[in-house]
Amino acid sequence: MKKIIKILLAIIASLFVLLIAAIIIIPIAFKGPIMEKVKQEINNNLNAKLDFEDFNLSLIRTFPDLGITIDGLKIEGVNEFEGKTLLKADRIRTTIDLKSAFSGDNYEIKSIILKKPDIYIMYLPDGTANFDIAIADTTDVEEITEDTESLFVLSLKSLEVEDARFVYNDMMYDIYTALDNMNLSLTGDFTASTTFVNAALSVGALDFAMDGISYLKNGKVQGTAGFGLDMDTWKFTFTDNNFVLNNMPFGFDGFFTMNDDSSYDMDIKLITEKINFKDLLSLVPAIYMTDMEGMQTSGNVEISAFIKGKMDDEQIPAFDLKLIVDNAMFKYPELPKSVDNINIVTRINNPDGNPDNTVIDISRFDMNLGGNPVNILFNAKKPVSDPEFFASINTKIDLATLSDVMPLEDGEELFGKIKSDIYVKGKMSYLDNEEYDKFDAKGSLEINQMNYSSKDMPYKVLINNMELIFSPQYVELKNFSADVGKSDFKAHGKLDNLFAYVFKDELLTGSFNLNSNYIDVNEFMGEETAPAEDIETVKADDIASEYESVEVVEIPANIDFQLNSRFNTILYDDIEIKNLVGNIIIKESKADLSNLSMETLGSKIIMNGSYSTVNKMNPEVDFGLNISNAEFQTLRTL
Repeated sequence: MKKIIKILLAIIASLFVLLIAAIIIIPIAFKGPIMEKVKQEINNNLNAKLDFEDFNLSLIRTFPDLGITIDGLKIEGVNEFEGKTLLKADRIRTTIDLKSAFSGDNYEIKSIILKKPDIYIMYLPDGTANFDIAIADTTDVEEITEDTESLFVLSLKSLEVEDARFVYNDMMYDIYTALDNMNLSLTGDFTASTTFVNAALSVGALDFAMDGISYLKNGKVQGTAGFGLDMDTWKFTFTDNNFVLNNMPFGFDGFFTMNDDSSYDMDIKLITEKINFKDLLSLVPAIYMTDMEGMQTSGNVEISAFIKGKMDDEQIPAFDLKLIVDNAMFKYPELPKSVDNINIVTRINNPDGNPDNTVIDISRFDMNLGGNPVNILFNAKKPVSDPEFFASINTKIDLATLSDVMPLEDGEELFGKIKSDIYVKGKMSYLDNEEYDKFDAKGSLEINQMNYSSKDMPYKVLINNMELIFSPQYVELKNFSADVGKSDFKAHGKLDNLFAYVFKDELLTGSFNLNSNYIDVNEFMGEETAPAEDIETVKADDIASEYESVEVVEIPANIDFQLNSRFNTILYDDIEIKNLVGNIIIKESKADLSNLSMETLGSKIIMNGSYSTVNKMNPEVDFGLNISNAEFQTLRTL
């Protein structure tokens, strides 16, 4: 008996030694085949460049599962996106079922952890997407069977994202969203046909801009959510959602379904608890509002919203958004006056999902900026078939008094007066049919002695006077006179089709006469670049900046302007240009210069050419010069 026990103990000890050895040896033995298979599978299916610094396997930390760690992953685009980074991550760690790893047919992924991923999603103006990198499947339909399986099978229990940056840049619709310092945790049994998922989200900085307007800057998001997931119907049911955007708490409940026909069904309702006016102000970007902590506020706020129905290529869901601000105010503690009598009643509504039945109604927008009244009314409906709108804007602002209610930066000065009395009412069809007697547009916008300066600007900006006159046919720039540093500008002209441009995004046409006695271009060029040691270090591989081109001056596609220019003197570097006269036609994202004449360096020059940003990523320049009376001297270095 003792002998049998000894034999059994010896066998158990041997098995234990073999198990320990297997745990150490298996990752080393299988690293090569698995690594090659992963790289081969991905590269065979990507129209992009994939690279990573290291690849490791482990059984000790993840036993009885296999742990795979990829360090320094980077995916770069090709063709239009050559050299542009779609994804990079410091580390991606996955847990794979060990049995599936031994079988070599399918790898069942149980968990994924992404550390410091940078993801940049981008649409070009023509709709081309940088993430559309999957190589098209050319396999004949007859060859595809129901038994075809993927190399990887998702058997996910958890997903964690640590310190991520996500950017969505849609150049086609001019939408930009960025989430920085984002942390996300998802847990649930994703192998089940129905499951409940718990989520935790935090975002250190959230930016959102559309049509060049920044609606949110450096917003902070914190919250938890729970939602049911039906994997068979791809239906998400939201419950127990609690979030805080900056200081404003909110939640939502309802459902969202992704249908097989690429349509979506939804019924989601916004849930807001008691909100005070300070919570609402926290959504205003910090560049406009400072010292929120010490600010005095009062007033009641009501917000409600829902979205319900189907969305596809032909219809949108019904929705309703209401915002009411009642008798609110805010005051900075160090300033003598407040912004008070703030009353806002706004509703954006679509009752049935027909886009043409959308109504935007600002029935009240009043405030008093330290003695400067602002009153705005606006209503727009039938945006698709025949836009019908009403707007009334009445303001009378002494800019010098704004420093009593809004803090200015050190060295910042603002003076001048703005007065507006604008009334517009009518249908777009009235203008299309030239029935100007049915369309009511009148009033003016006047600016006088507006003076702005700051320590960040090397010159002052003074608008001596500007007057816009509104009529059904056009908006007239009756006069414009401004001094920018040492330079002066004068202009007058007309804008046609302004209302069709604003409400239907149609072509905006205009003609202007632009004159100047003296322009110092050197002032606008800025100071010379600071020494390298004084410049804040910028990562060369920063994926966001890779797509931003500050050098390109973009010409809008939907304007048609004719500028008749006359400049007496232009100083550029040490070159003085005299009597510059000519026409500039701006149309279809292109500026054409016709017989632009000038005198410089003892010569008369006639310039013809064009500058085009039809392709925003690759602008085209084509100029020709005709030089007469030129004198050239040969310079010798002694």
